[in-house]
Amino acid sequence: MRNPSDAWTGGGSQFVTDMGMRYLEVTAEHATAELAIEDRHKTPVGAIHAGVLVGVADSTATALAITARSALEGGDASFLVAIDLHAVFLANQQGGTIRAESRLVRAGRRVVVVRTVVTGDAGRTLCEVTTTHVPG
Repeated sequence: MRNPSDAWTGGGSQFVTDMGMRYLEVTAEHATAELAIEDRHKTPVGAIHAGVLVGVADSTATALAITARSALEGGDASFLVAIDLHAVFLANQQGGTIRAESRLVRAGRRVVVVRTVVTGDAGRTLCEVTTTHVPG
């Protein structure tokens, strides 16, 4: 069976391609992606831009949400959009690699909730993001 998030994780998203993200795993319960930080991802003072942190978290969560919903009995693989995103920024770093780990909170027929933690070097938590997704 074709993984419904293949279009998202396989380069179908221009944003993901342009950002330079790489998906490591996408299942119906967990998704992981990483991004090697380049100068284009940084603010003028050298920290990782908050939009990069949220973009990586949202993209990883969306891939998980699509896969989780399609795995439900009678579920479909239609694209889901985030209708709510709550981010808490806890730390930052100057470069290195960031990793987003998304875990399923709830998958229903209409609503999927995902919690994502973005970590930096040495596993330091940079931000925590909770997203709510519905069919688009």
